[in-house]
Amino acid sequence: MSSSTADALGLSRAILCNDSLVKKLDELHATEMMYEGLVDHAKRVMKATFQLLLVYKAFGDAFAAIGVSVNDYSEIMTGIQSMDIDNELH
Repeated sequence: MSSSTADALGLSRAILCNDSLVKKLDELHATEMMYEGLVDHAKRVMKATFQLLLVYKAFGDAFAAIGVSVNDYSEIMTGIQSMDIDNELH
């Protein structure tokens, strides 16, 4: 509210027209919204990172199962050669 409007209504300018406090309140509100956005973004990043770690774990478990089931070096080399041949065909 402007000073002239407060005077016309007979209200105290000190209470109604303290623009510096209103501006500070607006700045604080904007800062609050910024930090709220940062916290929400950090939560989403952490959840996505956790999901990615679960994928890494699944790959690790699968490769560990393959490693446990193949004990002979010749079997491993045969599997690698068959993958190389398959890649060349495609």
